[in-house]
Amino acid sequence: MRLFLDKLMERKKALFDDVYGPNQLHLAVLCTLPAYQKRGAGTMHCKWGIEMARRRKYQVVTLFASPMGRKLYQKLDFTIEGTVIVQVKGERERLDIKGMAYVIPEVQKNVSTPGPDATIGDVPGPSSPQV
Repeated sequence: MRLFLDKLMERKKALFDDVYGPNQLHLAVLCTLPAYQKRGAGTMHCKWGIEMARRRKYQVVTLFASPMGRKLYQKLDFTIEGTVIVQVKGERERLDIKGMAYVIPEVQKNVSTPGPDATIGDVPGPSSPQV
């Protein structure tokens, strides 16, 4: 898990930090228990983050979206800035995580587009030693 988070933070730097610098509010992982999904909790939390960014005069809100959460963020006008592919070495399955951004309209200045997609490779499997 630690290696996964380290690699994700590397991509955060390339996709968001190098582009937006300190003018962003990055939302951490948002999870909703299955019994409470489809009731607006995720939307409420995202809107709270957007409003917090607006009040603090950030230009953009950034996050990483799992396939499950992607539709929610797109409904809220987040756009895909890049893809991070997570794949355990030696496994065929993989997870495509989208780096997404919401530009605050009234604060928008010189917001540019981040670099190309990336792959997180060599993530050790359950039996592999952790780095």
